[in-house]
Amino acid sequence: MLSQPLKRIATAGLIMAATVASTGASVLLPRQMGPAPAAAAVAAWTSATWTGVAKQTTAKAFPVESAVATVEADIASRGLIAGQQTCNRIILRQAGTSFYNAELCHGNGTALRLQLQRLDAGVITVLATQSFAALSPTTTRRFALELRNVNGNPVLKTVQWAPGTARPAWQLTATDSSAKKLIKGTAGSVSSWVSGSGTHLVTSAWSGLSVAKAAVPAGYLEGWGEPVFRDEFTSNTLGTKWAVRDKLNLSYDWAQVRKENASVASGVATLQTQKLDTPVVAGGRTREYSSAYIDTMATQSQAYGRWEIRAKLPPAAQGNKGIWPAFWLRPDDVGDGEIDIFEYYGTPVDRDFEPGHRTEGTVHFDSTNKVGKYKVSAFTPLGTPLDDNAFHVWAVEWTPQAITFFVDGTKYFTVTAGSDERYKAVYGSGRKYNMRLNVQVGSEYWGGPSDALTATNTKFAVDYVRVWTYRP
Repeated sequence: MLSQPLKRIATAGLIMAATVASTGASVLLPRQMGPAPAAAAVAAWTSATWTGVAKQTTAKAFPVESAVATVEADIASRGLIAGQQTCNRIILRQAGTSFYNAELCHGNGTALRLQLQRLDAGVITVLATQSFAALSPTTTRRFALELRNVNGNPVLKTVQWAPGTARPAWQLTATDSSAKKLIKGTAGSVSSWVSGSGTHLVTSAWSGLSVAKAAVPAGYLEGWGEPVFRDEFTSNTLGTKWAVRDKLNLSYDWAQVRKENASVASGVATLQTQKLDTPVVAGGRTREYSSAYIDTMATQSQAYGRWEIRAKLPPAAQGNKGIWPAFWLRPDDVGDGEIDIFEYYGTPVDRDFEPGHRTEGTVHFDSTNKVGKYKVSAFTPLGTPLDDNAFHVWAVEWTPQAITFFVDGTKYFTVTAGSDERYKAVYGSGRKYNMRLNVQVGSEYWGGPSDALTATNTKFAVDYVRVWTYRP
């Protein structure tokens, strides 16, 4: 909706173009919309004063390190006549003609008004508003805007107060979860606009500008916001966030899954393998090791999003042949489909092809019948040993259009919806997938452990697991 004093043509597309040199000189912007010229380099500044007439916008940009930021500034105006108002904005997440802002408006004898707004291609949407007692526009007010993402939705907070006094609690808060919410854009600026008519000059003086990156919560990621699921393993969540499997004799694991092999301590979850003093004959196989398996089948699942893990593989130098840690997704309905965010097969393997201390990301189209070419996969880049006794980060981003794999922030593999006719049914239908974390021992394909090349005890250490919601 449009607030009454704001039924004007927004000059959003020109505000970024109004970057003012560090001399503090003003730039007057015409009210008509038009394409913004290329923005000049934005210098850091703390104060600026400009003078203009009614229905002109004056503006100045400032650098912003992140879309998550808090901005404060003092503003005072002089020269207003009866019936006029001055509206001053702090603007964040500006991209072209779209941005969020906090706006402080007042005039001679009129109530002071504070608003949070979204401007999208010149259309103003008021997200929150509050009025305060009238103050002369020549009385300096300090006001602030904070903008961050929470679960993928922009959250704005603003407050105004007397300079030199303690900043009060936020007076307005708004969450924009609408279809028009703005995620991209990190530019910032301030602007002033005067209502009414006439050729008399009005001066707006900005001072004390402070731009600070807001406190970023753990797991905040540009473009995704905060995770909807986050386990930093600062407490033992095995049995609450994660189901811990016990006494499983899986057909693809040469070990027996035991609950005591999964533990949490010192901010790390550890999934272990252990050579047994006495082998177990179960599930049609002699099992000389125990292994670990945890999942979120009962606690967390979703369609689309970003999954990320920071973990340390069992080191090759300490002996890990046949040790197979993995982080993977399976559908709740247990039908076709599986996304292996990473699998590591131990070093060395019993194959002519040697992965070379790398991990593999895989998209399965047929997990049950394995008909034809039922999967596509890729190994992480050569020259990046991932079993080096150090922590690394693996991630996958899954949308209706593609599944993309990352390691240590580098994209190395993408499977698009158009690459296989089965993608829509398996990955584009909105079916929910849950998480699996496990370490198994051996396989018929990659080979098993050996006394010479496999330690009696290995550890797969997980620093965190984070999941973000996908929003188109």
